[in-house]
Amino acid sequence: MRQPLARHLVRERVVHDLAESEKHCDCCGKDLRLIAEETSEHYEFIPAVMKVIEDVRLKYACDCTVKTADKPALPIEKSTAGAGVLAQVIVSIISSPIICRCTGRKGSLSATAWRSRARLWAVGCRRWPSCWSLCIKQARRFCLSPR
Repeated sequence: MRQPLARHLVRERVVHDLAESEKHCDCCGKDLRLIAEETSEHYEFIPAVMKVIEDVRLKYACDCTVKTADKPALPIEKSTAGAGVLAQVIVSIISSPIICRCTGRKGSLSATAWRSRARLWAVGCRRWPSCWSLCIKQARRFCLSPR
């Protein structure tokens, strides 16, 4: 079982809902009613701010069907790193031979956790070319943005 993400970080709740046109049963035509939420979390990096994004997928049902809203895919499947975190890892790798020289700026996430996860995420990015190109694009945007 995966360890919970850092509890002390700011959380942002993002609710992924079905479109109004999808809230009806395809079989019987009845309106679906909300029955549950599926929750997952991933880290996201905003320059100088680390927070946890909580993705909430609303689930609807009627007597004969259940529908759940989709959520956007993360760059690395089954990872807890969002595109901003991965971009920061890439920037750190490019700008310094030490993978996480930036650890001091991430005071809210322990240095050990940040270093070990950053290494795994960097390896994960290299395995998926589309992810790597997305991260490089984000890293360039981050490097060129005024601070």
